[in-house]
Amino acid sequence: MKHIIITLLFACLAAHAGYDPDVLPKGREYFELRDGLANCRIKFEREKTGRIAFLGGSITASGGWRDHTIKYFQQKYPATKFDFISAGIGSMGSVPHAFRLERDVLSHGLVDPLFVEAAVNDASNIPDHPEQMLRGTEPGAEFEFEFDGTGCGLFIAAGPDEGRIESSIDGSEYRLTETFTRWNTGLHLPWALILDDGLKDGHHTVKVRIAEGHDAKGAGTALRVFHLLLN
Repeated sequence: MKHIIITLLFACLAAHAGYDPDVLPKGREYFELRDGLANCRIKFEREKTGRIAFLGGSITASGGWRDHTIKYFQQKYPATKFDFISAGIGSMGSVPHAFRLERDVLSHGLVDPLFVEAAVNDASNIPDHPEQMLRGTEPGAEFEFEFDGTGCGLFIAAGPDEGRIESSIDGSEYRLTETFTRWNTGLHLPWALILDDGLKDGHHTVKVRIAEGHDAKGAGTALRVFHLLLN
């Protein structure tokens, strides 16, 4: 059992207090149940056209259930001309889906049925306690933690506004690490940063701070840490 001490020094690391996963954001359901798939069926049969979208993670991107579903519609309505939108991206859950819905799905025009798959990645991408996520946006904001082991890193939510961090272990010189990835221009995704994996087995103190500047394609200097990665 590793011993972990976290000292928060982030002046601008805001924790979201009062989070309750059982309380709806607006106190009510934020969707409406209409007439099911009846309207889609009528359009497919009468207008002979249809647009069907698949928004999901890797099991949507790789085919499988998506391809079987496409085949079903083609066999069920052989005279209908379909436009199938395959918008699956590996490791994506409901949060990045929401941010890319307009670009990857709605930009193609009106959609008839929309299939959304997120449960697999949501189970691992969304933290058990979102209120404990560390967040910072200003260069110089920092935090510190201690652990026993040989390696450490950060599990972050990398997005378009990610920048760079500097880390120091046991008083060593600060090392610069990019947190922006080539996939972050239009979405957020979970990302693991290894700060060091070759430490001498024992007790260590780690300092992390937001550095100045960011990638040319980036839009800020934010840092969002879900978990500490310790070995």
